Amino acid sequence: MKNSGGLLLTKATHHFDLANWWIGQDPVSVSARGNLDFYGPASGRPSGEKCTTCPHVQSCDNPWTGFDHAHNSKEDIAWMQKAYFEPSVLDGYTPDSCIYGPSDIYDNMSLSVQYAGGALMTYSLHAFAPYEGFRIAINGTLGRIECFEAHAGLPDSQKEPGVEVAVFYPGGRSENYFFPIGAGTHGGADERLFERLYIGGQPDPLGLMAGSRDGAMSALIGVAANLSIASGQPVNVKDLLDVDCFREETFSQKDRTVSSRH
Repeated sequence: MKNSGGLLLTKATHHFDLANWWIGQDPVSVSARGNLDFYGPASGRPSGEKCTTCPHVQSCDNPWTGFDHAHNSKEDIAWMQKAYFEPSVLDGYTPDSCIYGPSDIYDNMSLSVQYAGGALMTYSLHAFAPYEGFRIAINGTLGRIECFEAHAGLPDSQKEPGVEVAVFYPGGRSENYFFPIGAGTHGGADERLFERLYIGGQPDPLGLMAGSRDGAMSALIGVAANLSIASGQPVNVKDLLDVDCFREETFSQKDRTVSSRH
C-alpha cells in the first residue's frame, strides 16, 4: 500500500474515470470499506517468494503463468520476459511476487461516492472473483441501463467476447444489444488512441479524450477511499487539495489530450 496505493489507485481509477465521464459531475465525498480477505498470509495457502522459483507453483490455483499459457507463442514469451522481468533489475519490482505471501493490499472493497450535482455511485471491486470483467447499472428518471463484460475467465453463457447491454424503460419495455470486442490491444482502443494523440484532427463529440483534470478527479476518488478505509469516516475530496480544482479556471477543461479512457 505504501508504494502503490493498492488496487483503488492502480486499477479502480480507470473505472472511476469512466463513472465520472458518464455522470458528468465532480466527486465531492467518498465513504469506503476494504479488507484483505482472500490473498496474503490469511489465506492459509503455501507461499513462496516468486512464481518462477516457487516449489508450490504446480499445485497453486493462482500462479503467475504468463510464461506457460498454451496460447502464448515464443515471441509473446520473449516479449513478456523483456517487458516484465528485465526492468525489475532497475526498479526492484518483481512482477511474479507470490499473491499469498506478505501483503497489506485490500482485495475486497466497497465505496459510496457523492457527486456535486447530487448523483450517487456505489462501487465494489473484488480481486478474487472467478472471472475478470465488470457489471454496471445506471438508474435514471427515464429508465435503467445494465452492462456486462468478461474478458478473462469468460463464462459459458457468453461465447463471444464483448459487452452485453440491456436498456429497461418504465412500463416493462426493454432492449438488448451486444457489442463485440474489436481487434487489437484493449479491444482496438489503443490504435484509435494513438491516432488521436499523435495524428489528431479526429472529431470527439462524446469527449472521449481525457485531460489532466479528469485524471486527477479519478485518482482523488481512490485516494479518498483509502483514507476513508483507514479512518472509518467519509472523506471530502476538497480537503485533499491545495488548490480548488473544482473551479473551471484552475484546470482548463479544453485541454483533453493528456490521457484517455479505454
